[in-house]
Amino acid sequence: MSFVQENALEGNVPTVVFNMSSLITLTLFGNYLKGRLPDNMCQNLPRIQELYFSHNQLEGPLPSIYWHCKQLVNLRLGRNNFIGSIPKNIGNATELSQEVNVLSCLENLKMLRHLAFNTNPLNAYLPISFFRNLSTSLQDVYLYDCNLRGNVLDDVGNLSSLAVLSMYNNKLSGSIPASLGNLKNLQGLSLGSNELQGHIPDELCQLKYLAILGLHGNQLSGSIPSCLGHLVTALRYLFLHSNLLSSTIPSSLWGLTYILDLYLSSNNLSGSLSEDVGNLKVVIVIDLSNNHFSGSIPSNIGNLQTLQNLSLENNNFKGLIPSSLGKSLSVVLLDLSKNNLSGMIPKSLESLKYLKILDLSFNKLQGEIPTGGPLRNFSAQSFVSSGKLCGASRFHVPACKNSIFEAHSTNSSRSISKYIILGILSAMFIVSSVWIVILRRRNNVEAAEENELLSQLLWRVSHIELVRATNAFDERNLLGTGGFGSRLSIMINVASALEYLHHGYEPSIVHCDLKPSNILLDDEDMSAHVADFGIAKLLCGRDSMTQTITQATIGYMAPESPEKRVNMQDALATLNKIKIKFLKGATGGVVLNRSLV
Repeated sequence: MSFVQENALEGNVPTVVFNMSSLITLTLFGNYLKGRLPDNMCQNLPRIQELYFSHNQLEGPLPSIYWHCKQLVNLRLGRNNFIGSIPKNIGNATELSQEVNVLSCLENLKMLRHLAFNTNPLNAYLPISFFRNLSTSLQDVYLYDCNLRGNVLDDVGNLSSLAVLSMYNNKLSGSIPASLGNLKNLQGLSLGSNELQGHIPDELCQLKYLAILGLHGNQLSGSIPSCLGHLVTALRYLFLHSNLLSSTIPSSLWGLTYILDLYLSSNNLSGSLSEDVGNLKVVIVIDLSNNHFSGSIPSNIGNLQTLQNLSLENNNFKGLIPSSLGKSLSVVLLDLSKNNLSGMIPKSLESLKYLKILDLSFNKLQGEIPTGGPLRNFSAQSFVSSGKLCGASRFHVPACKNSIFEAHSTNSSRSISKYIILGILSAMFIVSSVWIVILRRRNNVEAAEENELLSQLLWRVSHIELVRATNAFDERNLLGTGGFGSRLSIMINVASALEYLHHGYEPSIVHCDLKPSNILLDDEDMSAHVADFGIAKLLCGRDSMTQTITQATIGYMAPESPEKRVNMQDALATLNKIKIKFLKGATGGVVLNRSLV
């Protein structure tokens, strides 16, 4: 074996390499080798089984190796500059009278399993017998980007071991053969970028191991086969874009829960986008652009956490941009341009930190353009002719007014708001009126009860009781005169003295021993004075509490315990006792109504 791949080798392949008669594998791919392969290569390498010459700069017509490399299993000549015909009178092909198609010689390689001629300017026709005479052991065929012409004939169904058939980017014509459904081991079918016509055959749905189906860039018509939804286990990549497909997306297609790339753009598809799009839990690319889809964008499209590219441009979608798109955190490309979308641009799009491409132009959007997160990196090109947008001057839109834009400020919503507000005000007015009526009735009842109680009270005071209480209406018992008047003056003097001690003097003083024996009277006008401050307390203010300081008289203690009389409330209680005692003395033991003092 000889392995000299990917070493940046240049120049021609040395002839000595092709003189190793025992060589089985020759690997020279991934260099910069030039020139032609020798005509007698297979004669000098009779045991050769694998030739890897891809990714070089080899050129010219292929030599007549195919007649002599009988044991060749793997032939990979991709990405060179080989041409597709074998000139006459070369090597052992002296019996040829004209140029021979390079592909027609492959029928001699009965042990061939891997064939790669891709990315060479072969410029050849597919022979009618091409697939018929190829080795049935063939597992993969790479003939893409070779400028091949002709039809893919039904004989391809005879290659029972085939796993990959890649012939995209050629000039193949005709229809897709239904016999492809016989290739039970087929995993990859790529016939894109050709000139194929007709329908997509339902027989392709029989390929239960098919992971890649590429039929894009042709002239295929009709509808998408609904049976493709049966390939749920294997299908990962579906390329049907740039065709003439019509009708709607079959609902079964949303059952492809393991699909990664879904390309249906540039067709004539119509209808609405199903809510079942949310079933594509691992999808990376959804491209439905340049069709005739309508309706709203499903909100559950935001549940696609692996979604990176979402292209819905140039359709007839309407309604709001779902704010749930802000949850598709992997999105890199978001193109919703050329639709009829309305409402505001969701601020949730500011959460798409990987967003690199955004196009919302040519819609009917309104409100302020968000500028947070990745949206700060976009220019006016992302919002061209997109309704009544406002925001920063770099977006080439008017500045937003001070009023706050509501997300769905349509005429209908404003009308509904008016009715709601009027209904609330009406209800408040009715409730208030009922409450006022209830309060008035309650006040009337209370006033009636009060008048009745007062009349009952007055009726209970008899004439005999009034005579006894006033000593037969003696003038000395008139308010302000007589003995009762003298006692009232005493009470006022005592209360004034206490008020001065509590509030008119700093620090405040609590007497702590207020009783009749400590109240002194003048001889002349019976003015009252508070005496005996032996156990009075000074109230000294602090930040958060009040402390008392006892100014005690040595050898003296009040008859009542001073600990129970250390605050103003106790002093008032004592004053109340004195009042009652004085009043009793003035009325002969009958206590008058307290409201009179």
